[in-house]
Order: sequence, then structure tokens, then C-alpha cells
Amino acid sequence: MRLFHLQRSTIVILGIFAAFLWYPTYIGVLQFIGYHVVTNTVDPESAKQAALKDALEKKDAEICKKIVVPFYYMGPAEYDLVNGCYMGYIYETNDISLCGEVISSAGCVTAIAERTNNPDLCKKAYFPEYTMFQENRGTCFGYFAKREREIEYCKRLVQDDIPISQKRICLSYFIEACPETAEPDSCFMEAAILREDVTACEAIKNETVKEKCIKEVSTDS
Repeated sequence: MRLFHLQRSTIVILGIFAAFLWYPTYIGVLQFIGYHVVTNTVDPESAKQAALKDALEKKDAEICKKIVVPFYYMGPAEYDLVNGCYMGYIYETNDISLCGEVISSAGCVTAIAERTNNPDLCKKAYFPEYTMFQENRGTCFGYFAKREREIEYCKRLVQDDIPISQKRICLSYFIEACPETAEPDSCFMEAAILREDVTACEAIKNETVKEKCIKEVSTDS
């Protein structure tokens, strides 16, 4: 019985030893066929950057999926590096169709909309099919509503198939810009009525206008 135990221990040790001899060859083969393997524990990002450069040169974002993190490596997870590679590719190409491949898909669309100054993209900042439901249309349109002091962006969210919460998120951004408009009281009142929220009326300085705002919002509600 003891002999069997010794033999089994020997086999395990030899197996581990063989694995360590074989693994470098395995890594070398992966690199040879185009994979980007994390081999630098000091700078794991180097594999991601190499994959990104390769992807951009070949115009193929799928290369980002060829990042490999060895099982013994204690640095960033493989998915984090792949995600970072995709985000880098999207940033360089503004290819919104790839946003579905990254962790924050809705945030990805919003970032491209802002960077390219294209508010029409905001309607795509919505991924209901994901397990982690992603909705960013209110924030995206809100960015443009605040920047341009234009409530019309928030009105785009007044649709039966869009949650009212998105309209209110957008208007919360727009309200922040009201003090900088030519007629702040009118701005607050319009936002309060569209938002269906009397709290926005409280920012109105003219008491007559404030009372009118509260009355209209209360009546509509």
C-alpha cells in the first residue's frame, strides 16, 4: 500500500514537472499563431496594447479576443484586458456597433455621442437584451441638453416605449443650465412642467411665476 502511495506521488510530481516543461512551448505556439499572451508580470498592459495595435493595423476588432492570461498569473483578469482592448479600438474608430462587446455598452455609446458631437446616437444607448439591463439615453441626451441649454433633447424621450425616468434624468441635467440662460425662471418652469415635478419650481425667484409653475405642475399631475 505504501509502495502504491509512493508511486502515485511520483506520478503527480512528474506530471507537474512535465506541465512546466510543456507550458512554455504551449505559450510559444499561441504567440506564433497570433495570440497575445501576458508574459510580463510588471506590465500586463503590454499584451493589451500589442493586441490593440494589431487590431487597428488589420482593422479587425476580433483580435482583441486573442489576449491570453496564463492560469498562474495574478494580475488583471483576461476579460478586463480584452474589454480594454475593445474600448481602445472603439475610441480610435468610433465604431458604435462594437459597444455591445464591452462591459459598459450604454456608456460606450454615450461616450462616442459626446466625442463625435452626435446626439442622434443617444437613442442607441440602450441594451435591454443584456442580463445587466443597460439604459443611458437620459444621461446621453441630458449632456447635450445641458451643454446647449436646449430642452428639445429631453423632449425626444417623451415616448410611450421609453421609461419616464429617462426623461427626468435628462431634465435634471438641463435644469443645471437654467441659471445661465437669458430667462432662468422661464427655463425652470418649462423643465418643471415637462418633468412633472414641483421641486424645480422652487428655484424660480419671481414669486408670481413660481406660484404659476406650482399650480400648472400640480394640475398636470
